[in-house]
Amino acid sequence: PQGGCPSPCSLSWPVSLQSDSLVVCDVDPALTEKLRKFRFRKETNNAAILMKIDKERQLVVLEEEFQVGTFHSFLPATFGKPSSVK
Repeated sequence: PQGGCPSPCSLSWPVSLQSDSLVVCDVDPALTEKLRKFRFRKETNNAAILMKIDKERQLVVLEEEFQVGTFHSFLPATFGKPSSVK
């Protein structure tokens, strides 16, 4: 468009955008090690790592770690049972 931002279709990739207020966070070394172990773990259960940004320290840190054997614990007790609809 004339005089405005280019349409998304007219952008050529890779697009390089610059910002004067860009703040880059480091990753907590303990979290880096935990992520490495998580990535290469042998277990086949479901798991997740929740991270957060500590704004004061500008650091990505571990918020919580989840390990679940199956998703059945999240499902209602009636899930998967035949309904008694007549």
